[in-house]
Amino acid sequence: KCRELVLAHCFQLTDSAISSVVANMPHLAVLDVTSTHAGSEMIDSLRTAGTLSRLEVLRVSGCFGIHDRDGAEWVNELTSLRELNVARTAVSDALVRRLRGKEILEILDLSFTNVSDRPLVDTLPTLTRLERLCLESCELISDFVLEAGVC
Repeated sequence: KCRELVLAHCFQLTDSAISSVVANMPHLAVLDVTSTHAGSEMIDSLRTAGTLSRLEVLRVSGCFGIHDRDGAEWVNELTSLRELNVARTAVSDALVRRLRGKEILEILDLSFTNVSDRPLVDTLPTLTRLERLCLESCELISDFVLEAGVC
């Protein structure tokens, strides 16, 4: 009944292997696959197993297979999420929009992603428990985000 799985920086791990493991972890609450080959197959396995709704911490920083080209619909299922780290992934505004209203989210790292002003300005005020926001090297954001008073 493992609740936490940390595979960060295990560079040889494939999306398929990670997918197989998480599919059989129904009690998973913390998943850290930072800098692995985790991607859409892992997300699909988490969705199929119904595990996304139980995740409290999801760290996928540096996982280039994580994206929001499908509109990031999987984010809607993250109903228990307190921490999300998608730094250095291929996510952008679609994921930020899906975070709207995730009131229990406390930590959000969007560093080195292609997020832009408007989705941040619209979403951040709805994250009422947000304690830590990382936007390092988000080259598409401007003063508008700070001027809007969302930080």
